[in-house]
Amino acid sequence: MPTIYEMSTAHVDPRHRAAFWQDSARAVGGMMPRAVDWNRFDASVRLAMLDQLKFGRITASAHEASWTRDLLARGDDAFLRILLQCKGSSKIEQGEARFLLRPGEWTVLSAARPHLIRSDEDVEEMLLMVPRAAIVPRLFDAIHKLGRAHSASGNAARLLFSFARTLVEETTPGASSLDEHLEGAALELVRALLDESLGQEKVSTSKEIRVERINAYIDRHLCDPDLSVERIAR
Repeated sequence: MPTIYEMSTAHVDPRHRAAFWQDSARAVGGMMPRAVDWNRFDASVRLAMLDQLKFGRITASAHEASWTRDLLARGDDAFLRILLQCKGSSKIEQGEARFLLRPGEWTVLSAARPHLIRSDEDVEEMLLMVPRAAIVPRLFDAIHKLGRAHSASGNAARLLFSFARTLVEETTPGASSLDEHLEGAALELVRALLDESLGQEKVSTSKEIRVERINAYIDRHLCDPDLSVERIAR
């Protein structure tokens, strides 16, 4: 099953919470956090990590998290940050977009551009991190059109976030041959969510998706001496 990563400020001396949470933030996308009051700041994260994807649940008191140009320049490649608001509200800024994300709403942010997430109250959020390589290029390039709040009541959204929550909350650490299948299913749900939200009948063809999955599989197992045509075909 996925690798599980957990962090909490519950037992951390308030004097050390700033440094502690900045280290923790690197695991959930590398954003730079800033609390309204570090002495009263409280937060936790539980992250389920597959080969390419990360799924997380974050709870935190009032704070701000920014993805700056400096952080962007240090990154190896762009990725998508899909955020579902579960409790409280967050103010989102990316480019010209400025909007409030309320409970039951989601948005997608591109790590190819700076952005800011600010909460003035206690919040709980579900986070999905999806690498550029997992998304058909023309779909990735259209992400800027989704820079607003979307209802999570749609079919694809309900399926994806239910899948993510189950993966985060109900799995236990340990290796499993299921991981590859879980990741494949999650990627299909991500694509379905983006396709549905962009209002296009079919942004990516089945052939394009299959080729993307084959390339991603080969990249992940390139150093495996047992990699073969038959194994790739399976």
